[in-house]
Amino acid sequence: MKDVKQKPSVAYYLLRKYSNAFVFRWFSEVDVNGKENTPQDSPCIILPCHQNALMDCLTVIAVFKKPITFFAKSSLFVNTLVSNFLIFLRIMPAYRQQDGLQKVAKNEDNFLKAVDLLLHGFPLCIMPEGGQEEKHNLRPFAKGPFRIALYAQEKLPEDKSIYLIPVGLDYGNYDKAGYPLVLNIAKPIDVRSYMSAYKDNPAKTLNLLKEEAYQSLSKNMLDIQSENYYDVIYKAAYLYNYSMLKKLNLEDNQTNRFKARQVIAKRLDEIVVTNLSEMQLLAEKYNSLLKKDIDFISIANNYPKQQFVFLLPYVILFFPVFLYGFLLNFLVILLVWILEPKLKNSGFTATMKYAVFILFSPVNHLLFSVLVAVITSLWLVPLIIFLTGMPITVFCKKYIEKFRILKNIFLRNKYKKEISEICIEINKTISK
Repeated sequence: MKDVKQKPSVAYYLLRKYSNAFVFRWFSEVDVNGKENTPQDSPCIILPCHQNALMDCLTVIAVFKKPITFFAKSSLFVNTLVSNFLIFLRIMPAYRQQDGLQKVAKNEDNFLKAVDLLLHGFPLCIMPEGGQEEKHNLRPFAKGPFRIALYAQEKLPEDKSIYLIPVGLDYGNYDKAGYPLVLNIAKPIDVRSYMSAYKDNPAKTLNLLKEEAYQSLSKNMLDIQSENYYDVIYKAAYLYNYSMLKKLNLEDNQTNRFKARQVIAKRLDEIVVTNLSEMQLLAEKYNSLLKKDIDFISIANNYPKQQFVFLLPYVILFFPVFLYGFLLNFLVILLVWILEPKLKNSGFTATMKYAVFILFSPVNHLLFSVLVAVITSLWLVPLIIFLTGMPITVFCKKYIEKFRILKNIFLRNKYKKEISEICIEINKTISK
């Protein structure tokens, strides 16, 4: 298997630019906070929470300017063709205990390659939790990223630093397009400041560095620690979101909604520890009020009444354009419908949808254009169809977002009483 090249190919740069042009369009809104925390000239290890497969990687790539090398579980490197493609994407295999001791030994080679990339100024991105889970929860960190950081720092001149950059990702929905994303880049952790202590006690210093990174990442994401009451806390964080915004006197935007959810979740996590009976009572009331099979998180948003006045005529007026876009992308939609059930609960649903969108949509548009050309014997119209294919596809995604908001306004009005009652109960619980 070939090594990850220190200098990416032209093909890599072209694919990266193409993906970057669309990755943030996957979401309804994207708030990126802390861009000033990205070192421009110093090597760094990016440490994102890992909740949404390759979408985590793609969003990080879109924010950081330099080409990033990633680590992924070795089971993805199933054959030479796939391995070479992953390495082309600057992804290296990470071996775990279940892969066998012989393969785990290969981590030392990759460890040295990772150090070499850092010493040449290329950033690494390592998921410090070691694996992914579709939950707003930070799991314990592995030691690997911190071993690499400390070892690489030893190789640098005394006036140079390796930086660790925790990155919090908050997805409005893991599997579907058209929901918001909040991406928080934490302040860099200067590994050089740990070197004096590292020389005296390497094991203790590594754990201290790991703990600082853990706490930093936890503060920049929605970190619900309660396992038994995770669902209730997560839903409460959304249902009570607007009330908490008012309490905190915060302007209504995605970043502040995220901060309000953090406050709610933290308070309820504390109640699980200090007053479990109150949490049990809230869970019982929540379950009794919201029995219906409705996505109450989606309808929790307190949309302004003016939106309804604008959205209804918009959805009616532009339905023919949406219908054309649906027909234009029918083969891509069919492929997603076939693949989605196979990926249920795998954590790769959004990754699959996005990959199908950027890789197969242009091919689909080309086939559609050729079909029109053959049927009509005209070439100007098919050319226009092909050139406008991606903009129309992006428009259809936006149309679905607006239709979803319109539907949620209806549902919120229908279940207004239930939402109001549970918000009163949440308020009682967190105010005690």
